[in-house]
Amino acid sequence: MRLRLLVFFIIFIENYLTGKCLKMVELKVPNIIDPREEKVKLYCNYELDAGEKLYSIKWYKDTNEFYRFMPDANPSGVDFHVDDIQVDIIDSNDKVITLIQNLDILNYETSGLAGSYACEVSTDAPTFHMKFDVANMSIAVLPQRDPALEGLRSHYDDGDILEAQCTSSPSFPSAKLAFYINDIEVKKSLTRELPGVGLAGGNLSMTRLGLSLPLVQRYFKPSGNLRLTCKSILPGISGSKSRETSTIISLGTNNERLAQEAKVSISSPSSSSSSSNKYYFNNHLLSVILINIIIIKI
Repeated sequence: MRLRLLVFFIIFIENYLTGKCLKMVELKVPNIIDPREEKVKLYCNYELDAGEKLYSIKWYKDTNEFYRFMPDANPSGVDFHVDDIQVDIIDSNDKVITLIQNLDILNYETSGLAGSYACEVSTDAPTFHMKFDVANMSIAVLPQRDPALEGLRSHYDDGDILEAQCTSSPSFPSAKLAFYINDIEVKKSLTRELPGVGLAGGNLSMTRLGLSLPLVQRYFKPSGNLRLTCKSILPGISGSKSRETSTIISLGTNNERLAQEAKVSISSPSSSSSSSNKYYFNNHLLSVILINIIIIKI
């Protein structure tokens, strides 16, 4: 036993010094899989150095081995029992495995395919090298459309209450919605969760969010407009992109009134000065006239 360990150690040191080793191992799995798809393929790409021979490929889910490929074994590919994992042996080999999904599940949250996967590649004697790679996979049904904004008017006046509703596209898990005014998220206290809409089977759903926002002048740009946006994301799903819908809200008659107020506030100091000068000139003229009348009478 000690002799075998010594030989292994000598071979390891020799290969390390000479640079002989597995060149690479790369695991490719979908970041997100649709639970309605029948099969999912996972890829383990590797490259052996010259003179190396493959010993085994081992697949793990959450540290539990569920498939092993050994080219010199018969059969070369075997699977091991792991809950919710079913391997299509015929459609699997040393570089790809095919997983079969249970399409009869009543709740996508119970799907067992989501998790962390690892591919471990080992070479045979005399190198005895081993490398592995790890990747995560999530279960989700991505929304196919941007969220819908409803309940809006074409124009508003300063002081009006902006009422709006946002509805996400069907998804799993349920989407999380948020409102933004000019790219700044609206406070939660100004929004309210509305009853969602469940779809067939109870797996897909549409999230709804309401907004009640008192419109004040600081929300509006100098043009008299503001941009209202509703964003939708899938919480906890790495790699999923947010979807959003935006619309421009305009001031109505107050748009012109606010512009006039701005002009008045800028010109008022000079106007006041002009009025004061005019009043002084008129009083002075009246005093001169009165003095001349008195002199004539005398």
